Amino acid sequence: MIKKLRKIIIVLLILILFIASNVLISRYLSMKADKKEKYQEIKENTNLIKEIIIEFEKDYEVLEDQDIQDLDYLNFSKELIKRLNKKYNTDKIIAFLDTGEAGIREIIAFDPNSDFFDRRNIKGEYEYSGTLFLYKENESITDPYINIFGHSMQDKTRLGKLLDYPTNKESLVKANLFTNEGIYQYELVQVSEIDTVSDDDYLTWQKDDFFRFYEDSSKSGLIEQLEKPDVEASYM
Repeated sequence: MIKKLRKIIIVLLILILFIASNVLISRYLSMKADKKEKYQEIKENTNLIKEIIIEFEKDYEVLEDQDIQDLDYLNFSKELIKRLNKKYNTDKIIAFLDTGEAGIREIIAFDPNSDFFDRRNIKGEYEYSGTLFLYKENESITDPYINIFGHSMQDKTRLGKLLDYPTNKESLVKANLFTNEGIYQYELVQVSEIDTVSDDDYLTWQKDDFFRFYEDSSKSGLIEQLEKPDVEASYM
């Protein structure tokens, strides 16, 4: 009776291990496929930028007036947002964040009523890594203190490059934000690692609370501060 029970237990353990290994393998393959898809998406968006640049460079060759060139930069940014929305069949893309080829290159969505894109792709389908999005408390991507949310994925997609900041620093210190209002240029000023905070703790879309958060995060989890706070500047 004891031998039979042992055999049953051994068989059950083998079955459990078999099922567990299959689950882990399936999860691994799923994550690998998801990672490949995300990298493909980033590559396609980068190629789209290159296509538009080539088109606009043809126009630049015959332009001499600086004012006209500035206007073309605005049109370039508008054209990029327009084509990205067309590509994904949506009107929710309001910006494109680009810190360089080895850095972060991501679309930014906006739903003024919710954090809809927190765990959804731009098509509205569930996706663990979600989509970068402008926080609902902001009215526009042109606000002086904009809050962009996204996940620091372990597979180094989305905001994953921030996880290993010292290694990726050179590709994160400058950022271009392409919008319908033009191209905004940002410089990295502070990197901190903090515990999750609630909206009630810091209203970071408002000036006073933003600088309070800036100061507090430099005390609690500062990784590097490249520049002191500037009350005259706009921040992302």
